[in-house]
Amino acid sequence: MSAAIGISSLSSLISTPSGCVLNEVSKDISKEIKTIKNSSGVTIQAGLVPMTTTKISAKGKGIAPLSSVAATSSITSGTIVVVSVSVDESNTDFPGWSIEANSWS
Repeated sequence: MSAAIGISSLSSLISTPSGCVLNEVSKDISKEIKTIKNSSGVTIQAGLVPMTTTKISAKGKGIAPLSSVAATSSITSGTIVVVSVSVDESNTDFPGWSIEANSWS
């Protein structure tokens, strides 16, 4: 089943809502670059910020039974934090959902 290639390794990071189907999962890892410029605006030094940001998103179809949750009071390095959840409905397609989460380490 070619549609499942790569999904099994990321699907454990974000739970699929009950009664729904997972269609797409993506993961993006990035590091910010800080620069120092001289008075002429020329970059004289560049370096990576030690913090790595990992963005994970999942999309699927089905009626997602979503509810409110309490926000966490602190973020621990490496912990996945949900930052966005959305549901979209259409007259021409099945209902869809998406979840986006971040992790900082």
